[in-house]
Amino acid sequence: MPTIPEENKTLVLEAFDTLFNKRDYAAAETFWSPHYIQHSAHIAPGREGLFNLIKSLPPTLKHEPGSIVAEGDLVIVHGRFSGFGAPVNWVAADIVRIQRGILVEHWDVIQDEATEEQSTSKPAHVRKDFPDIQMSRSAGSSLQLGQERRKTVPKKLEGKIAVVTGGTEGIGFATAKLFVKRGRLCLHHGPPPERTRRGREDDRHQRFWSSRRCRSIGWPRSPLPDRL
Repeated sequence: MPTIPEENKTLVLEAFDTLFNKRDYAAAETFWSPHYIQHSAHIAPGREGLFNLIKSLPPTLKHEPGSIVAEGDLVIVHGRFSGFGAPVNWVAADIVRIQRGILVEHWDVIQDEATEEQSTSKPAHVRKDFPDIQMSRSAGSSLQLGQERRKTVPKKLEGKIAVVTGGTEGIGFATAKLFVKRGRLCLHHGPPPERTRRGREDDRHQRFWSSRRCRSIGWPRSPLPDRL
């Protein structure tokens, strides 16, 4: 069973792919807190500052993750940014803090990419196997990074309904999003989203559980429905 750091790594990789590569800003809002704290010298404050920066860059922008490590609520992604209009690519170590399943804070360390010939230390800035472990999509699979990427929902779950307990925050909410993304209908059995709201960032929970793929039922003692 995945640990919290492993889940956080998957979350950050999917968030980066959604914003930087797919430019899906509506989906990206579910990954970034509206109270996002930005420490980068290259990016304006908050979530809007980050999103506006990406909107201003050419459509050729591409982010390729290389190495990724996680400990506690922090994730560090060492990757390459290319196609953003600069004469050389950037190699960045992006450090993000995760809280209740969303990105809430960011730091980075950025440098121009150097080839092995340009580097005084000789090894290039990124691993030689970099292209082999970058984020990619293949038929019938979800985002993959070596052995760490999650698999698609098994066929034995096809046609099934997922009942998620405590799906308004944390791991429960992340699990519900995963099932819905894979085409499953989710039922939330727990307090209504509005009962657990803790500020504007939890508005996303209400939007999610009011979508056509989800519904909240049975709190506290109502039985699960026999049919939808």
